[in-house]
Amino acid sequence: MTGLDLSPTIALLVSWMVAFIFIAAARHKLVARVRFQASLMAYELVPEKLVGVAAGGLTITEIVVVVGCLLAYPPVMLVGAGLFLVYGVAMAINLRRGRQFIDCGCGDEPTPLGLGLLVRNCALCGLTVGAAGGVPALGFAAGWSLLIAGVGALLAYGIYAAIDQLLANSGRHRRLWLGVS
Repeated sequence: MTGLDLSPTIALLVSWMVAFIFIAAARHKLVARVRFQASLMAYELVPEKLVGVAAGGLTITEIVVVVGCLLAYPPVMLVGAGLFLVYGVAMAINLRRGRQFIDCGCGDEPTPLGLGLLVRNCALCGLTVGAAGGVPALGFAAGWSLLIAGVGALLAYGIYAAIDQLLANSGRHRRLWLGVS
């Protein structure tokens, strides 16, 4: 086959998109620390005395994942996939308990738990695992590959952010419709 092999470029694009997602998530955890701790406490999965420690640990882990994804370092990318999975499992447990009106704690916009968030997290976990298996050694990319990966990652993150906002709006609509504040 001749020409540009896009597989490593797509893997890099996904890696950078995941970095952007975790930048936004970590920023939220740092800026709205108390609100994130309240969300974490509402999940009722961490003992109350450990919520602050757990929140700090998750924030630090997300920052490490940002750096690892920007560098397209597969072991750290897998940690990011693990975070998507852990967050999804925590959501699923609470949905199973019938507790859908908990802020997911994902970002600035309060978003209640729902199937859409579970699908999102599963998709992000799978994409991240796939990208971790496809990223080339550091220094592979030059020129067009970096440009394509960078622009593609920004576009993909923009689509992610739009879908995330739709999920938040859907939750707001459900609360208004049901008269839940």
